[in-house]
Amino acid sequence: NQNEIVSASYTQEDRILEILYLLAMDSNPVKITTLSEHFSVSKSTIVKDIDVLRANIECDKVKISGSSDGLQLMGSEAKIRELLVNSYAESMDNRSKIDIARLMLHENARIIYRVQWRLFENVDIKFVERMINVVNDRLSMSLDDEQYMRLAGSICIAIKRISLGKKYDIGY
Repeated sequence: NQNEIVSASYTQEDRILEILYLLAMDSNPVKITTLSEHFSVSKSTIVKDIDVLRANIECDKVKISGSSDGLQLMGSEAKIRELLVNSYAESMDNRSKIDIARLMLHENARIIYRVQWRLFENVDIKFVERMINVVNDRLSMSLDDEQYMRLAGSICIAIKRISLGKKYDIGY
């Protein structure tokens, strides 16, 4: 099973990013045991990863809350989405960006970096492209590669979080 091969090859940085994603994309608390099984690592490894993640997001006004039910992200919807976009954007090397661009151009493309493409899986990529084109047209601007990736990621996160019932309060 290819997913098992990919899962077994996660670096600590990849695991931490994937943990952040899994916490953000589950409407229920996520158990450490579930994460341990997902990554095929020990519970103590997951606890260490969560400690690193907590330290990394401490100033982002998003917290990881833990109870006997599991772990959850706590914070405003705006801050959770911002944290996800920034975390993914900062994690992408040039190879990841090329793979994501390939995915955006060819929806069924095979790419290498599973962690980075998580934002884009199970999302209508053509819809995301249309939304980006609307932004470009309405603002009469052209996005550079970094801006394009961040906007595409933001749209994908919004789609996924809305499907979980997480509404963004824009203050109107």
